[in-house]
Amino acid sequence: MNFVFFFLTFYTFHIRRGTNLEENSFHVNKTSPEQIQLSFTGNVTSMFVTWVSQNDVSNASVLFRVELSDSPFYQSHAVKTPLVHTEKSSNKTRTTFIFRAILTNLTPNTSYEYLVKHGNSSQSKMFTFKTFDDSKKFKPRLCLYGDVGVNQNASLPKLINKTKRGDFDFVIQNGDIAYNLEHQLGKKGDRFGRMIQPISARVPYNMVPGNHENYGNFSEFVGRYTSPGPNVFYNSFNVGPIHIVVFTTSFYLFDKYGTGQIQAQYNWLKQDLQMANEKSNRKKHPWIIAVGHRPMYCSNFESKDCLVESVVRTGYNNSDFNLEKLFFDFGVDVQVYGHKHDYERLYPVFNYTYQKTPNISVYSDPIYPVHLITGSAGLQISDQGFTEQQPDWSAVRSRKHGFTVLSVLDRLKLQLEQVAGKEDELIDSFLVTKSKYWPPFYQFSKTKKLSGTRG
Repeated sequence: MNFVFFFLTFYTFHIRRGTNLEENSFHVNKTSPEQIQLSFTGNVTSMFVTWVSQNDVSNASVLFRVELSDSPFYQSHAVKTPLVHTEKSSNKTRTTFIFRAILTNLTPNTSYEYLVKHGNSSQSKMFTFKTFDDSKKFKPRLCLYGDVGVNQNASLPKLINKTKRGDFDFVIQNGDIAYNLEHQLGKKGDRFGRMIQPISARVPYNMVPGNHENYGNFSEFVGRYTSPGPNVFYNSFNVGPIHIVVFTTSFYLFDKYGTGQIQAQYNWLKQDLQMANEKSNRKKHPWIIAVGHRPMYCSNFESKDCLVESVVRTGYNNSDFNLEKLFFDFGVDVQVYGHKHDYERLYPVFNYTYQKTPNISVYSDPIYPVHLITGSAGLQISDQGFTEQQPDWSAVRSRKHGFTVLSVLDRLKLQLEQVAGKEDELIDSFLVTKSKYWPPFYQFSKTKKLSGTRG
């Protein structure tokens, strides 16, 4: 588990509040805290803070208190881990230092102010964040996207502005980060961390690994990011009425380190989903959403995933650790992927059998999981494009830059919107509703193919 040990004290300090989160320190002192990133611990009374220093420093900590209060600051001491950066083309190395602290005893639905401090030598400006509500009334708004890099950031200005306006409670980037984290001995990853700081220092910003993070058995990804347990590759947490499951699709493609990672993840997923479906848990968190990188279905002209069977869907060697059946069996309502640099929304589908809904904008009690590809936030839209004929199981496709916003409207109603990254445009909007806590997947699965077969 990527928890850090910490020591919490009161701390009295006079700090000037900063106001402009866009004032990123792109030219920082080498001992300054930078690339500050919140991530959700899975507990509404705590929050991870992770950051970087180019040089080794001592006595690193986070000072925090309720926003605009006169109370003394609490201090959470950080754990330091050196991260050694390497590159394929040379024997050169470079070391930076990753700091992790955990803020605890937070009050739900409360705004806090905080800063990162390196002893008496340097400190960040003041940032703010708000803890999640722990009541049944909480209707979170999640922003999901993938495939954003240092030079592939078309949607980033709009994402920053929307974060400043308070449009999101939480951000999940589902893979292909920086292009690539390890490039230039890790300096590419540093630049990306500075670029997203106006978002990641204000709302929890949890990461999912993609295929571009596989270098050194994902060493840069593991070294830089912090998540709930059991590890950064696969984990889960509850946000309001949603149980979110994060998993790594790249294990199925990069097997030179063996298949142990695939099996361990599969076993953990099965155990986690079993717990999520216990009666008391499913009533409290009726929605289960899985977030990975490489999709099970797509209609992009790309042979590895779209024109042949997806190994993520069918399993390793087309038989072992099949995720599509696992997610179906345990009632995973929505699956969100990236990897393809476009947007595609499917009709509810399982094993290429799909449910054509009377209203394309409303999935009411879908009998199969809903799949979504949101990989168009940053990288150039694929030159290959979509297949000329749209498959029957594909509901909406777009090649415009954008990102997905998932909003809870009530405990059994979700709204998903695809927002254009540059234009003032809503690319897609639809509802997913259900009448019971569990989806009705089994009502039809053993009797007949419903509304169509593979297109």
